[in-house]
Amino acid sequence: LFKKPATARKARKELKRRFWTEVFDGAKLFHLGGMQHGRYLKRDVLNLARFISVTKPRPLSWRMAHPYVLADRIEDLTPREAVASDATCDREIALYGFLRGA
Repeated sequence: LFKKPATARKARKELKRRFWTEVFDGAKLFHLGGMQHGRYLKRDVLNLARFISVTKPRPLSWRMAHPYVLADRIEDLTPREAVASDATCDREIALYGFLRGA
């Protein structure tokens, strides 16, 4: 992909900065060196597996502080006659799913 090592290094730094703003500062980002015969390099996979096996997951503070709804299914309970007569009428809906952090 990159012809010069300096260009690859610059791209990695930009990706790391973006990743840190999206997740959290100091989050570990692994760069897999490449592929041989359709598989990742053994040493890269070993390093990644070793890191994953010894880390303890951090609690996501934003998710704990902000309640949210995960809807599996939405049903419209508005009578069909009301919708047929006025398409912009107020609707009555039912949400089925999960509520977290309430």
